[in-house]
Amino acid sequence: MSKQADDSVAPLAHGEARRDRGCDTVTALDLTSGRELWHARRASETGEPAAKPDLLATGGGLAVVRDSDILRGDHAVRTFDLRTGAPRWKAAVAQGCVPHRVAAAARQVVAVLVCDQAELRLAAFDSADGKERWAVPLDRRSIDVGAM
Repeated sequence: MSKQADDSVAPLAHGEARRDRGCDTVTALDLTSGRELWHARRASETGEPAAKPDLLATGGGLAVVRDSDILRGDHAVRTFDLRTGAPRWKAAVAQGCVPHRVAAAARQVVAVLVCDQAELRLAAFDSADGKERWAVPLDRRSIDVGAM
């Protein structure tokens, strides 16, 4: 589930453990009534741990989802209208990078990227259209992605 709710809506990711597909569905819940507002599919890693942190975020009226399809090599940050589930934008991440965590605010969406399994980067995307605003390396030392 996203760490925060926005406009009394909270998205959560879920899937079927027995199918080993990770959390491949996102469902948005209205926290005032408990009813489902919408659901969407997401690209998930095979065998992805169900408790992976910061898979989803809310902010600025958006639900932000990190997609990571290893087999297709499709790695992106996607957004949906928080209330309706209408797709807003999809931003591909840099070649060799995989989105690891996402966060959202009124004016921008940020993602921690793991690049070439050896570098962390922070990338910011415009909330309105998904255009990358900037990306900076966080640490140039070798990292153990498995420890995250």
